[in-house]
Amino acid sequence: MSCKSLLKAITAAVSLCAVLLFIVFPVEAEFMYTPITVEIPISLERAGIANEDDYEIEIESNTKGSPMPDQDSITFLSGTRVFTFEINEPGTYEYRIYERAGSSSKIIYDSTLYTVTMFVTQDENGILESKVILSNGSLFKPSAVCFVNKASGSGSGSVVATGENVSTFVMLAIVAFAISGSILAIVLVRRKEDTYE
Repeated sequence: MSCKSLLKAITAAVSLCAVLLFIVFPVEAEFMYTPITVEIPISLERAGIANEDDYEIEIESNTKGSPMPDQDSITFLSGTRVFTFEINEPGTYEYRIYERAGSSSKIIYDSTLYTVTMFVTQDENGILESKVILSNGSLFKPSAVCFVNKASGSGSGSVVATGENVSTFVMLAIVAFAISGSILAIVLVRRKEDTYE
């Protein structure tokens, strides 16, 4: 057997082994996405609270293996802060965000529990996109994660918030008064018309 024939036989054998290895042990190419940054803004308001205590907002994952933000709690007095995520693969990730209640008896801490669902998909070019859906257990879908702490009204150091919200009873009384006034006006107009006929 010539050297040339031997070389051809070895090349054919190596090629056949490579094909068999590929069939028996398929190589899965791991696609690497370009990471995207997703931000969830958190706002905190103090309604009628005069003290200068910081408040703590926590985030926890509801789904195993979810990417977490650079910090899992934010401590601040008021205003807006952000939970920042770096996402590097498609998926559906769910989180809960809440305020950790403090120890002051002069403050009513906001007990709202927000559920944040983050849908990360890829477009036709393989670029990651995200959509964030919020819920807080109410009938209305919130547009933002917002906590409002209020003065409890007990104790000498508390400040009572004024002009914050009109009670439901007052609003219902105004609506009822307007409706009854409209009905009365319609009845009077009809009686007047009947009198002239």
